[in-house]
Order: sequence, then C-alpha cells, then structure tokens
Amino acid sequence: MKKLLATILIAGSLAFVSCQKGGTTGPGGGGGAGTINEPLPLSVGNWWAYLNYETGGTKGDTTRDTIRIVGTGVVNGKNVYIGVNGNDTSYVYREGGYIFIMGHEEGSPDSVYYIMRFVKTPLSTGDSWVVVSESDTNYSFSIHATAQGTESVQTPAGNFDGAMKVEFKNIWSYSYGGQTYAETTYTYYYFADNVGMVEERDMSPDSTESYSELEAYHVE
Repeated sequence: MKKLLATILIAGSLAFVSCQKGGTTGPGGGGGAGTINEPLPLSVGNWWAYLNYETGGTKGDTTRDTIRIVGTGVVNGKNVYIGVNGNDTSYVYREGGYIFIMGHEEGSPDSVYYIMRFVKTPLSTGDSWVVVSESDTNYSFSIHATAQGTESVQTPAGNFDGAMKVEFKNIWSYSYGGQTYAETTYTYYYFADNVGMVEERDMSPDSTESYSELEAYHVE
C-alpha cells in the first residue's frame, strides 16, 4: 500500500482496505505493563518529522513528512488545534479522555467528513476503544484499538524507553454481485510519553507493508 502517514493529521492509512478475501493475524503484543500520561502533546509550535519507508519497509524507498501544529480555532463546534502536513490539514481536540482527529472537505472547513477517536489519554496497557465504525447496506469498516504494553523503540530521533505499543485492528467487508469480500489488517503505533508517535508499522496479511520512524521533533 502507498503509505499516507497515519499520525495525528492523516487518516489515509487508517482507512486503507484492499479487495482481498480472507484475513490475517497480527503480531504479538508489547512488553511490559505501564501508563503514559501524555501520548500526544498538543501545543501550537509542536512539530514532528518522520522518515517513511514505503515499500515493504525497505530503506531504499524513503520519503519524509513533517507535521506541525500551526494554530487553534473552532471547527464543528469544537475547540481544535490546527495541524498541517504539506497540503493536508486536520483538526485535533480532547474530549472525554480521548484525543480526536477530524478532517474536512477541501475548501469547506465546516463540512467534516471523518472523525476518529485516535488515542486515549492517559494511556495504559490493556486500554481498548473503537477508533471509528461506519457501515451501510453493502459496506462496513471499523477500527479497534488496544494498548498492548510498553517497549523500547530506537529511532533516528533517539531511544524511547517505555513507549506504548497500540494495535489498530482494521476490519473491512463489502458485498458485491452476490459475494462478500472481507479483510483484516493491522497498524501498530508506538507512543512515547510527552513526545508523541515515535514509530508506526502497517501490516498486510503476509508482511510489513511500510513503516515510519521519528527523525526529529519539537514539543512544548
């Protein structure tokens, strides 16, 4: 899959599904138990730069993304932080113990077309929640998140001990021409306390499709 950095600003990789029958079993869980208090620090001026390995995690196929929080505002009745990554803009806000992300149609900031419950805060091993769920007569898609435990994650931005591994289980199905197609894929996020997302891995039924790691960052 062509990786669209699925961090606080981009829903592309979360919404990815392919037209294959069957499913997959995700890799094993994380390591130790624990809690991180701030999985995604939100402040104007914060930024995160990522290296993206696009084709099977091969470092020869590398792109970069920089995500910046550039301001605040009110969108869809919510007090939001405004994040940009290139030409993409999304809105991030806290509510009910979660950090939500929402996006809008280009040129129409009041027309929200996705809202996802991205991450719980604080975040503890064993926490689980529904990120997004939608369906119609012939289609259904949902993402279920589970915090699996803490691990040490090495990135170009440094070593992050006690990063929380969160599994996003993406369940998709649709019916067409009398047949039903379904697939389950997995995305794994690693959040470091008071830093944010330090690594992401997208898993197909057979292998790692792509991954991203933190190259540099600034948080207030």
